[in-house]
Amino acid sequence: MINIGILSSSKGTSAQVVIDAIENKELDAKIAVIISDKKDAYVLERAKKHFIEAAFIDPKKFSNINDLSKKTEEYDKEIAKLLEEKHVDLVLCIGYMRIISRYLIQKFQGRILNIHPSLLPEFAGLADVNVHEEVLKQKKKKTGCTLHIVTEEIDGGPILLQKEVLIEKNDTAASLKERVQQGEQEILIKGIQQFIDKKIAIKNYKHPLHAMKIALISVYNKEGIVEFASELIEKGYRILSTGGTSLLLRKNGLEVTDISAFTGQEEILDGRVKTLHPKIFGGILGDLNNKEHVNQLKKYGMEPISLVCVNLYPFLNTIQKTQDIDEIIENIDIGGPSLIRAAAKNHASVLVITEPEDYAIVLKAVSNNTDDDKFRKHLATKAFAHTARYDVIINRFLFERFGDAIFPSTFNFSFEKVMELRYGENPHQQAALYKPYIVRQTGVPTAKQLQGKQLSYNNILDADEALNIVRDFDRPTAAVIKHNNPSGVASSDYIQDAYEKALNADPKSAFGSVVALNRPLNRETAELMKPNFIEVVICPKFEHDALEILKSKQNLRLLETGPIVSDYKNPEIRRIAAGLLAQTRQFPDLLINDLKVVTERKPTEQEIQDMIFAWKVNKHVKSNAVVFAKDECTVGIGAGQMSRVDAVNLVRLKPESHPQGSVMSSDAYFPFRDGLDQAVEAGATAIIQPGGSIRDEEVIKAANEHGIAMVFTGIRLFKH
Repeated sequence: MINIGILSSSKGTSAQVVIDAIENKELDAKIAVIISDKKDAYVLERAKKHFIEAAFIDPKKFSNINDLSKKTEEYDKEIAKLLEEKHVDLVLCIGYMRIISRYLIQKFQGRILNIHPSLLPEFAGLADVNVHEEVLKQKKKKTGCTLHIVTEEIDGGPILLQKEVLIEKNDTAASLKERVQQGEQEILIKGIQQFIDKKIAIKNYKHPLHAMKIALISVYNKEGIVEFASELIEKGYRILSTGGTSLLLRKNGLEVTDISAFTGQEEILDGRVKTLHPKIFGGILGDLNNKEHVNQLKKYGMEPISLVCVNLYPFLNTIQKTQDIDEIIENIDIGGPSLIRAAAKNHASVLVITEPEDYAIVLKAVSNNTDDDKFRKHLATKAFAHTARYDVIINRFLFERFGDAIFPSTFNFSFEKVMELRYGENPHQQAALYKPYIVRQTGVPTAKQLQGKQLSYNNILDADEALNIVRDFDRPTAAVIKHNNPSGVASSDYIQDAYEKALNADPKSAFGSVVALNRPLNRETAELMKPNFIEVVICPKFEHDALEILKSKQNLRLLETGPIVSDYKNPEIRRIAAGLLAQTRQFPDLLINDLKVVTERKPTEQEIQDMIFAWKVNKHVKSNAVVFAKDECTVGIGAGQMSRVDAVNLVRLKPESHPQGSVMSSDAYFPFRDGLDQAVEAGATAIIQPGGSIRDEEVIKAANEHGIAMVFTGIRLFKH
């Protein structure tokens, strides 16, 4: 005996025929449940009269789901759950007016039968009276009905039985429906008996649509593609391919159909046009849950394409190896992104793969029938990210090459994830590090970590700031950073001396610091570092002897950048709520001749050298900021204060500061003379500032009273 489940939206006239056949012992079966999507469907009353469990599953329960395919799937999960609870062997669709989801079809593959009121494949997709009206309209001589297995192709599953009905002269749609319905009832009982007699054969039946699904494969990166295609063939896929991919698959003994053979159109324009064809894009974009789409695919002889595996011409590699604009333009892929986007759009019907890393998970999902809506949406999301990144790289290249504006009307950037971090600025925040696909300068994301713990979010911020400071200097320079501000910066003839001076500028703050050098780290510098607690060292190179010395500090992160390259062409961007800010990066170069001496006393040669040094450091200190320096070494830094006077006083308050006999840089003008007075009291003998205050004369007068030198640069150095 088999258990039958009936799905019906109607009166259930044919369902009654099945009930009667079972009660009359004509079928060795039991109806376990009758399910309807209509609360008032009379078929539910029939069930109750014969003591059969009746279930109404309300589609409105899922009205909050906007995605139609997802809504259908969730509805069918309820049906599948009930059918499985009742141990149903065979599902009959009798006057059932809903499209069945892929989920339910896979759950009961080969075990769902549907009656269609025509001789399929004619009038597939039409139902009930509409079919009969169309038959009469087309003046057909015969019609009939079909019992078939339900598959994902609407009314396209394998046909089990058909019953012809001749058209009579005076037939109307109603009279025709009545006579066709008699045929439906006849073949329905015969079909159930066939299932009982050949249950296993039908239960394991695979429709040719499933057995010969089409996979389109066209990849530039051929890593793992032979194995992937081979597995797909094992799972019943037919492979379409192009060019080099096709040659490789054939070379490895796989059966492949060329795109040109499939479309009947040879490649043209030196291969620029090969997949851009209606048979390809119709096959990819046809929604198999849409009756009209299915009918059109049949009408135009288009076969559904179930899987698209494509990755693109290496445009990024091309622009990195050549400046030949013709070669670069030729490597812009047109067909590939179009295929990916089409497949991703129609992900409910097509699996789309763009990365070799996904081959294994796709094969597993196909094997286990777990390529559900969530899985397909995941692949589609990756696919659109893939094409978006590709387009942005092209856009950025063309803008940099041919753009005539600093700030484009549309700001496109694309970044790839370097790594996920343990946490963000604080432990409760999640974080990750990204880098642009087109890299024009040296930075933390491009550096090679030679040893130490994983970098933290704050490590990266500090290492970036430290590197930005030392890249500004031509002489050997070291910067010691804490919380994104320098505690000490120094230049010298030798990098070890520069580091020692920068460290001693504020040794207390240097505990747990990040250090950047603009020269290779040598043995002498490593010996100086060894006793200190340092989080990160970033520099162009670590000499072998230095690595040997520092390897005992296993947690110390060592970042090797290679030659320090700067890029001031691309703007600096900063996220704000509901937008971003963009600004140019480069400050004007400051030369001795650019300094405007505004005091009676002129600065000495050493003061000028120290003022330019302090000015360079000042660019990297949070405003309001002042930097005291002597002998090309910071001796006091006042950072991030709400007033300039407070910034100066912060230096005076810190016992580690030694500003006596130093010069001072201010990131902005003095609005009043009090800031200058405090700087002189601290020990400044010369001051460098932008100027531009309405009280400049007052401030100049104060400088002359103190007998110090002061120069204006005309360049403000705010940093927020």
